[in-house]
Amino acid sequence: MIVLRTLKKALRRSPLLLPAVVIIVMSVLFAHPHSKYYRKYRSLPPITKVVTLTQGGGLVGAMTLGDRSRLQRSVRQQFSAVGASHVLALSGLHLSILYFFLSFVFYPLRRRLFFNVILLSSIWVYAYAVGMSASITRAAIMLSLITLSTMMLRKASSVNNLSLSAILILLFSPSSVYDIGFQLSFAAVLFIIILYKPLFRLMPFRLRRNRFVAFVWSMVCISFVAQLGTAPLVAHYFHIFPVYFLLSNFVVVPAAYIIIGGTIIYLLHVFPATVSMLLDTVADTMLHLVRLIASLPGATVTGISFSWFQVLCAYLIILFTTSCFFMKLQK
Repeated sequence: MIVLRTLKKALRRSPLLLPAVVIIVMSVLFAHPHSKYYRKYRSLPPITKVVTLTQGGGLVGAMTLGDRSRLQRSVRQQFSAVGASHVLALSGLHLSILYFFLSFVFYPLRRRLFFNVILLSSIWVYAYAVGMSASITRAAIMLSLITLSTMMLRKASSVNNLSLSAILILLFSPSSVYDIGFQLSFAAVLFIIILYKPLFRLMPFRLRRNRFVAFVWSMVCISFVAQLGTAPLVAHYFHIFPVYFLLSNFVVVPAAYIIIGGTIIYLLHVFPATVSMLLDTVADTMLHLVRLIASLPGATVTGISFSWFQVLCAYLIILFTTSCFFMKLQK
C-alpha cells in the first residue's frame, strides 16, 4: 500500500514519469537485436498477411512497411515522375496518419494518461518495426513531444520540436546528416512550419469558413511548400522536377490515409474481407491514376543538375523571395 501511494504521488507530481518508463522499457525490449520481441515485431506477420491478400499488395506493403521489393521499377519511376514517391518511402506522413487515426478513435480520452501512453507506445513500436529511418525517427520524436505538451497543457513549438529531433538523431547517429531521407524530411517540414500558415491565410476568411474549401486549400498549401522545400535537393540528387505534383498529391495523400487506416482496422479483425477488398480497390485505383498523371505531356522536367553551391543559392533565393512577398502583403 505504501509503495502504491508513493507511486500515485510521484505520478501526480511528474505526469511524464509513466510515459518515460514505458518508452524506456519498450526500447529495451524492442530495440535490442537479440531480443525475441525485436525479431517478432520487426517482421510484423499480420501486416505481411494483409499485404499478400491484396492484388495491390506491393503498393500496400510499401506504404505500411516500407518494403518496395514487390514494386516494379516502372511503378517507382511513375511515382517519382509525378512527385508522389514520398508515399512509397516511409516518412512522417505515414506516422502522422497513424497518430491521427489513433487520436480520432480515442478522442474522448485524449486528456487521460492511459491514452497518451498507448499513443506514444504505438508510435515507437511502429517506428522500431519499420527500421527507424531518419524521417520516421524525426516524426516519432516530434509527435512524442506534441503528445507530452498536450499532457502538460502546454503549446508545442514546432521549430523547437524539429530542432530537438535533429539534435537527438545526430547525437546518436551523426552520419544521418548525409542521408537523403533525413535531408528531404527536415527540409519539407521546416518549409511547412515557416510558410504554411502565411500561405494558407492568403485565402479570404469567408471562403476558409467552409470546411471542404479549407481542407482542399490546406492540401494545396502543404503540397506546395513541401515541394518548394525539397525541390533544390531533388534537383541535386535525382535531376528532375515533377510538374504535376499538386495533382498527384490530391490522389496519393487521401489514398494513403485510407490504406494505412484500413490496414490498422484489418489488423483488429474488423470486417477483414471487406477491408481487404477496399485496400485492393484503393491501391489499384491510385496506381491507375498515378500512371495517368505520369502519361500527361510535360509531366516531368529532366536533366536538371544542381551543385551544392547552387542548392544553397536556390534556398537563399526562395527564402528571400517568399519573405519579401509576405512582408509586402502585410503592409
